[in-house]
Amino acid sequence: MYSVIREKTKRDRQFPERYYNLFIYQKILEGTLYDCFQYGYYQQYVGRQRPQYIEETQRAPSSNSGLNLMRSVVEESVSFVFGEDRFPKVNCEDESVQEWCKNVVEDCHLQHLMAESAFKGSIGSSAIQVRVFQNQFYPVVHWTTFLTPEFDPQNPTRLIKITEKKKVQGKDLVVAGYKIGKLDLDKWFWFMRVWDENAETWYQPWSVSADEDDRPSVDQDRSIEHNMGFVPFVWIKNLPGGTEIDGLCTFSPAIENAIQIDYLMSRSDAALKYNADPLFIFRVRNPTQVADFVRAEGNAMVMGVEGDASILEITGDAAHAIIDTVRELKDEALHSIHSNRADPSKLATSHSSVVQRFLYLTTVQLASSLRQSYCEFGIKQLLSLMMKIASIVPIKVKGKRAPVSNPTASLSLIFPDWFPATPFDQQTESATIVALVINGLMSKKEALRQLNKFFNYEDLDAELALIEQDQQDLMQRQLKLAQAGQKPQGSENSPQVSTNVRTP
Repeated sequence: MYSVIREKTKRDRQFPERYYNLFIYQKILEGTLYDCFQYGYYQQYVGRQRPQYIEETQRAPSSNSGLNLMRSVVEESVSFVFGEDRFPKVNCEDESVQEWCKNVVEDCHLQHLMAESAFKGSIGSSAIQVRVFQNQFYPVVHWTTFLTPEFDPQNPTRLIKITEKKKVQGKDLVVAGYKIGKLDLDKWFWFMRVWDENAETWYQPWSVSADEDDRPSVDQDRSIEHNMGFVPFVWIKNLPGGTEIDGLCTFSPAIENAIQIDYLMSRSDAALKYNADPLFIFRVRNPTQVADFVRAEGNAMVMGVEGDASILEITGDAAHAIIDTVRELKDEALHSIHSNRADPSKLATSHSSVVQRFLYLTTVQLASSLRQSYCEFGIKQLLSLMMKIASIVPIKVKGKRAPVSNPTASLSLIFPDWFPATPFDQQTESATIVALVINGLMSKKEALRQLNKFFNYEDLDAELALIEQDQQDLMQRQLKLAQAGQKPQGSENSPQVSTNVRTP
C-alpha cells in the first residue's frame, strides 16, 4: 500500500529523488501522508443514479494510529537523548572556555534546539544555522528537504556551500515582503538563496515557467557578506548507513506496517458502525414490487404477511482477528525500528535502574546511535562554530560581552546515565563500598570517588578531610564519655550520678 501512496503523491520532476523521499518522510511526521486521496474511507460509493464503488486502495484510512506510532517512536528516542537530565555536559581543559560553553548552552537554550534538530532530522538529516543579531547568537533548525549541501572534495567533513531552492506561491512572497502583482498571487515562483564561506546570497524570485537557462538575478538588498571564511551551518546526518548527504530515516522500516495498521483500524471501526446500525435486506415475492413495511416503536419492524427480512452484520470474531493482527503489526513495526516493545504494566515492579535499562534496551540502542550523531557531530560542532564566530564578531552571552579565550580549544562531552540511580541502587552500592573499606580492600578516597555519582561532591579531598575530622571528633567524645564512667562515684559535696556508658 505504501507504493500506491507514493504513486498517488504528486511528484515534482524538477526536484531530485532525494527531495521526494524526504518530502514523503516529512509528511509522515506531520500526519499528512493520506492527503493524496480524494475520498475518505466511508465514501464507498459515489453517485446517486448509478453508484460507483470506490476501492479501498483509492480511499484514505479513517485512522492515523500507525503514523502516530512512528511519530511517538521519534519523540521517545529524542527524549532519551535530550530529555530531562540527559543533556551532556561540556568539558574542556581550558576552564574559561568550558564556562563560556556552559553559558552559551543556557543562553541559546541548546537543549530545546537539539531536541528540535533530532526530531526534524529523523527524516534523514538536520541543518542548524547560527545567525547573529545585535551581537547575540540566534541558532535556528531547518528542514533539509529543500537544502542541498556541498562539501570540500579534499575534506569531506568541511562544508563549503548550502543551497536552498524551493517553489512558493506569489501570495507567500508577498508575506515575505516581495512585491507581486495581483494576477500572480496564485502563480508559482522559484525561491533560492545560497550560503557559502563569505556571504549569504539571496536571489530574486522567478517564475517556474521561465527558461531553465535563465540565471536568476541577485537580490542585493537581502544579500549579506560576512567574510568569515566558513559556512555558518552545522549539517547532521541522522543514522549511519545513508548517503553522503543524508543518514538513514529513523522510522522508514516501519512505514508499510504503520499504513497497514491504519487500514485495519479503519476496517475495525467500520465493523463497529455496521453492527451498531446493521443493513436490512428485504425479500419480496414479486420482484416488480417493493415490500411495504412500517418501522414501529422500539426499533421493531412491521411487515406484510408475505414479507421477509434479514440483517447483515459482522460477527465479533472478525473484530477480534483485526485487533490481534494490529497488535502483531505494531510489535513488528516497533521491532524493525528498535523501539521499546515491553509493557511495564505486565512486569514485576523493580526499584533498580539496571532493570529499567533492560526494559528499554532497544530504545537505548537507538538513542545511543542518535547520541553519536547529534552530540558528537552536533553539539560539539555547533559550539566549535560559535567559538569561531565569537573570535571574529563581538558576541554577548547572557547580556554581557563574552569573548572566547581559545576558539580552537578541544571539547568533549560527559554523558549522564540513561537512567538515574534509584534509592535502591544507592543503598545497594553504598553497602558494598562500605564493606570493601572495612575489609581493607578499598581506600576511603576511592570510596568517595565511587559515591560521587550519587552525591556530587564539590571537592573530594576537602570532603575526605571533613570525614576524617568528624571521625576524630567522634572518637574524642567517646573517649571522654568512657573516662567519665571510670571516675569514683559519689562524694559528700556532690550527688551520685549513675552512668551506663559502654566503652568500645
